[in-house]
Amino acid sequence: MYEQDGDDGSDRAFLKEGKDLSGKNSVRRPPVQPFDPQKDDFVFMQIDTDYYTEVPPSFISSAGVETCIVRMFGITAQSNSVSLHIHNFTPYFYVKINQQRMPALGPEDLTAIRE
Repeated sequence: MYEQDGDDGSDRAFLKEGKDLSGKNSVRRPPVQPFDPQKDDFVFMQIDTDYYTEVPPSFISSAGVETCIVRMFGITAQSNSVSLHIHNFTPYFYVKINQQRMPALGPEDLTAIRE
C-alpha cells in the first residue's frame, strides 16, 4: 500500500524523518471494482458532508429551479474514495412544540415562522 523508493510500507521510518512525499504517489489504492446497482450494495464510511445550491442539469430535473444538493465524502472498505452528490433532497427539521406553552398554532402562525 505505501511505497517510497521500493519500500513496502512495513518500515515507516520515512514518516519520522519528515521526508517530502509531495512528488511521490505514497499511497496506492486498489482499482475500483465493477459495481452493479441492481445487485450490489454501496457501503461506505462517511467522513464529511456539506451542501450547495444550484439549478440541476435537465436530466435530473426539468423544473429549472435552484435546489439543495447534498455532497457526501467518504471511503469504502476497499479504500476507494467516495464523493456523492445527492439531488432532489429536501432539507427539513422537526421542532416539537410544547402544547402547554403554545396551545394552538394555526396556518397564520406558520407564515410568521417562515419569515
